[in-house]
Amino acid sequence: MAYHTKARLIPAVLVAALYAAAVLTTPDVVERPYAGPPGAVEISTAGPFVAVVEGAAAPLPAPARAVPTARITGAVPRVAAVPEPTTARAAEPRRDRAARSRSQTRFTPGWEQLHGAEALARITYPWREMGWEITFHSARPGVLGLAYDSSRHIYIFVRRDQSTSALAFTIAHEIGHAFDYTYGSRERHARWRELRGIDPDRPWNGCEGCSDLATPAGDLAEVFAVWQVGPVDYRSRMAPLPSGERLRLLAREFGGA
Repeated sequence: MAYHTKARLIPAVLVAALYAAAVLTTPDVVERPYAGPPGAVEISTAGPFVAVVEGAAAPLPAPARAVPTARITGAVPRVAAVPEPTTARAAEPRRDRAARSRSQTRFTPGWEQLHGAEALARITYPWREMGWEITFHSARPGVLGLAYDSSRHIYIFVRRDQSTSALAFTIAHEIGHAFDYTYGSRERHARWRELRGIDPDRPWNGCEGCSDLATPAGDLAEVFAVWQVGPVDYRSRMAPLPSGERLRLLAREFGGA
C-alpha cells in the first residue's frame, strides 16, 4: 500500500516542477511580430511599439505615456536611422558635428517654419509692403505653393527633399503672383506679353485646369523668381529663360533697377 502511494506521488512532483520552470522562464511581455508592408510604421497604444527602418522591424521599449492613435492623421513618415559604428570613431571636426546635429534635428516639429524662414531670408523684394502674409506647411501632393488674392495669403508646402534654394524659388514665384494681384493691370499685362513675345490674345490666367507654367501670369511669376534667386528651377513654357540685359529689362517691371 505504501509503495503504490509513493508511486503516485512521483509523477505529481514532476508535473509541479515542470510547471514552475515554465512559469519562471516565460517572459512577461510577448512581442507581437510586425506583419505590415515594408517601410510602414505600426503605432499602437498597447506595447510593444514596433519601428520599421528601411523595411526591417526592431522592437522598441514602450514609452512611459502612450500616444493616442486617434490624433495621428495621414501617413506616418518613414524614418531612416543610421546604425552606430561598431568600432571607435575618430573625433569629428566642430563643423561636421554641427552639420550632423542639424541633420538629426531637421525634421523635428516646426521644421517647415524653420526651413521656410531660412529660404525666405534670400528674398530681397519688400513683399510685406504689399500687405501679404506667408506661412509654411507640410508637403501637399501636387502643389508647392498657393497665393490667394482674396485673403492676401501665400501658402508654401515644404517638402523634405527640397533644398533651401529650390524652396526660395517657390516662395519667390508665389510672391511674383502676389505682385501681379496687387499691381497688375490690363496695360501691364499687355506690355509683359510684348516683352516676352507672347501671343497678345493669350488669356492671362489661362483656362480652368491649365498649368500655371503655361500661362502669361505663370511666366511673370517664374521671371520674378529668377530675378530674386536665380534660375534654380525655371519651368515657364511661355518663353525662354531670360538672363543678362534681358533679365534687367524685365526686372524694371517689378521696380528693379
